Amino acid sequence: MKMNTSAEIEKAYMAFETGDYVSARAIFECLENEHGGRAHLYLGWMFERGLGGCEDLTKAEYHFRCLAEVGDLDGKYYLATALQRRGEVQSAAALFGEAADLGHVSAAFWAYALYNKELSHIVGAQEKAQKYLIKASELGHIFAQRDLALQVATSGKNFWQRFLARLRYWVSKVNGFVLILKNSEDLRIR
Repeated sequence: MKMNTSAEIEKAYMAFETGDYVSARAIFECLENEHGGRAHLYLGWMFERGLGGCEDLTKAEYHFRCLAEVGDLDGKYYLATALQRRGEVQSAAALFGEAADLGHVSAAFWAYALYNKELSHIVGAQEKAQKYLIKASELGHIFAQRDLALQVATSGKNFWQRFLARLRYWVSKVNGFVLILKNSEDLRIR
């Protein structure tokens, strides 16, 4: 008997949103073969956080990898976070970079952060860091806007350029604080 996939997907989303993670996980597991994409994403989140059962980072990484391998933007981002957590910083930075190039705001910031700090010893890392800082700022990442404003504030060509950069720096700090209060899961602050 073939199940009504769209009804099951809606049922899984509703269970997830209402905090019934046991039911959501069970439904998404049934759907993962037929409707891999979003099912893999939700399963990855649930296994990563132990929602609806035990935490299992290996299974979480498997689900994120399934998405990343088909070019999914969120899959690349979450797989990169899993790789970073395991200490595979260079692989994580490359994957964050791929997701950033496709327009993922938080991935752009994390690519910048990794190339700027942990991988700064690699030839070309600073250029990549700057590229991803600018990309993240353009995509609206609050901390990227703050860091870019700070760069200009300390190295601006004239007084007015430095003054305006300092102003942008403080505005981005206030905006970041407001966003954190509204929604700490917002990708523009993660």
